[in-house]
Amino acid sequence: MQCSMDELRKNINEDVKLELSRLADTTGSIISELHNLRVEYSDIKESVTSLRTQQQASTGIITDLQDSVEHACDQVEATKKRMDKIEKQLSSEDLHSELASLKHSLKSLQVDSVKQQQRDRMFKVEITGLPESKSEDLEHILISIAMYARVSITCNDISHINRVQPMKSVPGRPRAIVAKLHSRLHKDNIIAGVRKHRGISTKDLSLPGEARALYVNEHLTPHNKELLKKCKDVAKTKQYQFVWVKNCQIFMRKHYKAPLVTIRVGDDIAKLL
Repeated sequence: MQCSMDELRKNINEDVKLELSRLADTTGSIISELHNLRVEYSDIKESVTSLRTQQQASTGIITDLQDSVEHACDQVEATKKRMDKIEKQLSSEDLHSELASLKHSLKSLQVDSVKQQQRDRMFKVEITGLPESKSEDLEHILISIAMYARVSITCNDISHINRVQPMKSVPGRPRAIVAKLHSRLHKDNIIAGVRKHRGISTKDLSLPGEARALYVNEHLTPHNKELLKKCKDVAKTKQYQFVWVKNCQIFMRKHYKAPLVTIRVGDDIAKLL
């Protein structure tokens, strides 16, 4: 009987030890799992902290972008206001008045410039239509034209004479001759004398070859030459009987009893009735 009790105690002790061993193993496993959970929790916490930091940085960037956009919008609005102000200024009567004044001043300067250029040519006569020759004596030709016009001059009355290159060359057309005289009266009398004869030709000067018409006129500036051409064209359409040049100025008259019209600039032509 005593032996059976000892064996029972022994068996119970072994069972208790076995259960305690199993419990210890389970507890160790639980402790290990808890440790792993702590590690994972720590990692998750760090990740959350990092995300919060990134979120704060992104929020800062977005705020900066919003500020930049608002600043750009303010600049656009300010620019628009300045443009509106400029447009109002451009449409103001004062600006129109100032612009008209500037145009008038520019026109006056242009007229003065043309007058000065033409004034420099007051002693010059232009001869066109005379065929060119290598052996030509231009001074002798001018003296012959003056004799035909009943004006007596010598070489001493001629400052200089030469052919000039035209702005636009025409094949077969001889270059014009420009002569400057010491006396404006001689120049005026030569032109007037040729007009009294209703023109002149190479035959009148006893020049060889087929007779060719010559033209003796005032030496006009390119501007006034173009203006004279326009006057002649307008005279045909508006029935002006007379267009002529005197003292390097252009004149027009509709008929004998009509008032004299002086043409200085293109606007004067536009005013013709």
